[in-house]
Amino acid sequence: MRRRADSALLAIVGLGALLRLPGLFDDFWLDEIWSYRIARELRGPLDLLLSPVGRSDNNHPLNTLLVWLMGEQAHWWVYRLPSLFAGTGTVILAALIGARRGHLEAAVAAVLVACSYPLVVYSSEARGYGLVVCFALLAFAAVERGPVALFAAACVLGLLSHLTFVHVYTGLVAWTAYRLARSAAPRGAARRLLALHVVPATTVLLLYAVFVRHLTIGGAPERPTGEALAESLAALGGITGSTVTNPVAAVVVALAAVGLVVALRRHGRDEWIFALVALLVSPTVVIAAQVLLVNREQAIYPRHFVVLLPFLLVGLGTLAADALRQRRRRPAAVVLLASFVALNLWQTARFVRGTRGHYADAVAYIGARTPGPIVAVLSDHAARTGLVVEFYARVLPRGKQLLLIDEAQDPSSRPALPPAWVVAHGFASDPRPGPVAIDRGSGTTFRFDREFEAYGLSGYNWSVYRVDH
Repeated sequence: MRRRADSALLAIVGLGALLRLPGLFDDFWLDEIWSYRIARELRGPLDLLLSPVGRSDNNHPLNTLLVWLMGEQAHWWVYRLPSLFAGTGTVILAALIGARRGHLEAAVAAVLVACSYPLVVYSSEARGYGLVVCFALLAFAAVERGPVALFAAACVLGLLSHLTFVHVYTGLVAWTAYRLARSAAPRGAARRLLALHVVPATTVLLLYAVFVRHLTIGGAPERPTGEALAESLAALGGITGSTVTNPVAAVVVALAAVGLVVALRRHGRDEWIFALVALLVSPTVVIAAQVLLVNREQAIYPRHFVVLLPFLLVGLGTLAADALRQRRRRPAAVVLLASFVALNLWQTARFVRGTRGHYADAVAYIGARTPGPIVAVLSDHAARTGLVVEFYARVLPRGKQLLLIDEAQDPSSRPALPPAWVVAHGFASDPRPGPVAIDRGSGTTFRFDREFEAYGLSGYNWSVYRVDH
């Protein structure tokens, strides 16, 4: 029986790695290119936190350090390998945490994490999200039974992977403090609490002092907070819908988190305090503080919550395993689990077909249809489009050079050669590209030529326009 259970878990881990593999080989998108560019400008590891170029919210320090250590690579997918390993490790850790309750709990938790569409996407791109998820689960696994050094290392690496680790760490602090308050030996529990948190808490303070308070925020577009939050929560469940379906799906995900807290408490499991603080209280406080203090609409995306997703899935997985053991509740549990897996696998299949964008194909397409040696491209946004166009200039046919012109640039300071192409970016939810684009600087008209689409949680659609002769 044990051998069969181990074989099943090994197969699930293999499935998780296999699902993440195709996403390794599609095009680098804007945020990955931005991280790569930061890494290339670093003179040494300390610049990650102390230099002006490193003090950007697009710098996820551990990921940027790994890109810097890898040096220049001919194939950009190599930079995604750490995230792939972390994503596979996340499936293993989910199984180990579930196994504390039983073999069935381990299998269900591993399946949910392995098949989760957002976890597949973020553990196959060169950013800090796959890393932070892995270290968050490792910290959770180590806080109860692991050595203090392992917990401290997981927390430090998690904080350096992405600052959203703070949600998890806040939950871990609350959980361990709750245990101290209920301990029959408070002195020993207090020593354990101090030993656990002295290094992570010091790291939080140091990071804030030298890095966080100096951060510059990138150019993510602001959106109505309610709309952005609904879209993000819906995406965590594997749903990418409309302004009608997103709120419904978001409510379901939120109710699942609340239900998990209630169920854990009813079962007498003190993890409920972790779930309450990490999944509900901490994100709510952060979003409310941003809205009230910053006083503007927020650039909220699913990636800002992905560190919490495996905890929700593992917790619900243990409850589902209990239901599977009960004849009356088994059919409903099977239907819900099968629906979640099917929906997320369908989204993953669409992501693999659509990818994060076809930027290399677009640049090569433009280059092949430009008669002269200079490929003059007008960018509708210097950061979101121009940075990507410059990165993929490497795919232009031999003997051709890219000339990038920013639409916002004063016409009098533009190069003498006028642009022959316009590359405009957009989201999947945006209206379809119009038949013409007009350069606001020169008044030149460009005709729509082709669209290069992206699918999913990362990337932009590119609409290519050609000068109208």
